[in-house]
Amino acid sequence: MVPPQKEISFQEQLAKKRWEFWCALPERLLDLSNEVSHLFDDGNDRDRLQTIYGLLHRMVGSAGTLGQPALSNEARQFEQTVKALLNDGETLQSANLDWLKSMPSRLSATVVEPDGEREDVVEARVPLGGQKSLIWVLESDPGEFVALKRQLSPFNYRLRHFEDPLTAANADDSEQPQLAIINLSSFYDDARQRQVLEDFCQGLEEKSVQVLFLAEEDRFGLRVFAAKQMAAGLSVKPVSVPKLTGHIDRALARLSAPPERVMVVEDDEALAEHYSLVLEAAGMRVKVLGRADRIMEELTHFRPELVLMDLHMPEYSGTELAAVIRQYDQWESLPTVYLSSETNMAEQIRAMRFGADDFLCKPVLNIQLVAAVHARIERARRLADQITKDSLTGLLRHASIKEHVEQEVSRAVRDGQPLSVAMIDIDFFKSVNDTYGHPAGDLVISSLATLLKQRVRVSDIVGRYGGEEFAVVLPRCNRQFAETILNNIRELFSRIDFDSAGSTFHCTLSAGIGSLDPDLGQKGEDLIAAADAALYRAKNSGRNRVI
Repeated sequence: MVPPQKEISFQEQLAKKRWEFWCALPERLLDLSNEVSHLFDDGNDRDRLQTIYGLLHRMVGSAGTLGQPALSNEARQFEQTVKALLNDGETLQSANLDWLKSMPSRLSATVVEPDGEREDVVEARVPLGGQKSLIWVLESDPGEFVALKRQLSPFNYRLRHFEDPLTAANADDSEQPQLAIINLSSFYDDARQRQVLEDFCQGLEEKSVQVLFLAEEDRFGLRVFAAKQMAAGLSVKPVSVPKLTGHIDRALARLSAPPERVMVVEDDEALAEHYSLVLEAAGMRVKVLGRADRIMEELTHFRPELVLMDLHMPEYSGTELAAVIRQYDQWESLPTVYLSSETNMAEQIRAMRFGADDFLCKPVLNIQLVAAVHARIERARRLADQITKDSLTGLLRHASIKEHVEQEVSRAVRDGQPLSVAMIDIDFFKSVNDTYGHPAGDLVISSLATLLKQRVRVSDIVGRYGGEEFAVVLPRCNRQFAETILNNIRELFSRIDFDSAGSTFHCTLSAGIGSLDPDLGQKGEDLIAAADAALYRAKNSGRNRVI
């Protein structure tokens, strides 16, 4: 059963508008920049200057209302100057307008990301429709919670503290958390507290809230309890914060994963509609196919992650269709599950030989159908991630990110939109490995990966280019706005505490940006080379900077 959608509060709607405005700013600033360029090309046209005035006027109001006061103030100064020029009747041909050329970059320099410390700010790349992730922390020691909150602050989570499970169970649930971090050792040894905690965890499971347990010591009983609660993991203190953020990121990723896509090949229309309703109620996208001869065309269009197929159909059997699907390289690993009333074990085994992954006998319980489909798709997604994504960071691998750069260059040229590519490198990373060991180096790399995933926009693409080097593809984003995004990440990364054998250390990063110039006929490799050259300059200029 699909839970009803929670009503969005006024503060959440307001925060969402601020975030949407921030994401749209590159395009707004680009429009303004284009108008300024055309103004000089057209010989100081008054109508063009009037358009610039209108853009500035709207920016003053919207930026001031939607969390960009510095941008609003800067735009107001330009607006007033342009307005005075339009009103005094001076011919534009005799006016010196060179000051307008610096306007777009000056405006871009004032843009800031929505304040990460505010409770109502919505960030990108978080589950449940863009709301900043709320995490409940059950910890009997308030000091431990304060320390945890300080260390997690760069990673953009909202933490709410409860000292015991009963208080948490009775809390106002107007805003549901996406995750609960529970110090199990604080409550396990007290039978009453343990029962309250068990009931509390059951309630979280019913609401699809993920649970991560912490423990003061590694005890088998604690691990069994965590297993019974279907926890996403249990970590023994002292817990490395970068490791903990990795666990949090993976747990939240399950909530923000895109809907599973399922194709149902079934000649019984009523039965097919039933399967469709059941799977859609579980949050999946479903395509029902009644004509088997159109299966290859529909596979290409819908791109399912799993096919549910009747074994016996009038024109073609399920085994024949499964064999046809396997003849195409791109569909060779597509999971296929037979649905049939066939109870003969020999026939079932024979059918499995023709490329199917499972066999469900009709009638199929709704809960069984959903579980089987979900498990198969989840496994297929994990396998796909192992092929295309880096195991340490969960980011795209070198080859995959290069493919995305080429695709985005083609799209940007076709649509006439800006595009930036950033190359990022961790400063003095070799000394981290030499001083603190390779495990500590891996934590630094995974922490930066987590920060990148959380702090870029939903439309941006992040990959691990190799070693301690990362690549970020920023569609519809000019250089000035890319610098704003990258500098924000750079500052947050420098604040992360890394612990190794009782020592705390910090790291910094350098970044280089390459921006698309349509007149140069650039390819993806040219943009990467430009970003790499800028990164080289940043490191030679003292590191811990964006160029």
